[in-house]
Amino acid sequence: MEVRELNSYEEARLPRDGVIVNSIKEGSQIASVNMEENFIITRINGIPISSMAGLHAELERSGSNVYLQGYYEEYPGDFAYSLEIK
Repeated sequence: MEVRELNSYEEARLPRDGVIVNSIKEGSQIASVNMEENFIITRINGIPISSMAGLHAELERSGSNVYLQGYYEEYPGDFAYSLEIK
């Protein structure tokens, strides 16, 4: 998957900080958990993230089991995706 930081327009418009999933490669592990593009990741394994640096740091610490939490701007509620990195 490709992830990027929120731009200034998104930061002003969205209710919470995070990083946004820009694209998901078809057939990838993340595609298999049914995550969609434009998912805003706000936590990894329960740790809040608000930047690409935070995302990378938490992914390095997480080991092989990753629990991604966040939200979609267009859907109500929070969503979570669990996967094992191979």
